[in-house]
Amino acid sequence: AARQRGVALVLVLWVLVLLSIATGTYALMVRMDRLEANALLAGTQARLSAEAGVNLVSVA
Repeated sequence: AARQRGVALVLVLWVLVLLSIATGTYALMVRMDRLEANALLAGTQARLSAEAGVNLVSVA
């Protein structure tokens, strides 16, 4: 009985380790996606601001 509990404990600990790794990987992927989205947004805002400046000069 004690041996079975020991095996079960080791198995549960391994499952926790695997779940922790999966959760950490997912969190890292979400962070990277957010950084990529922020960079894309900044680039789009810069391009649109530049186009607005060109349009303003061409109208004036």
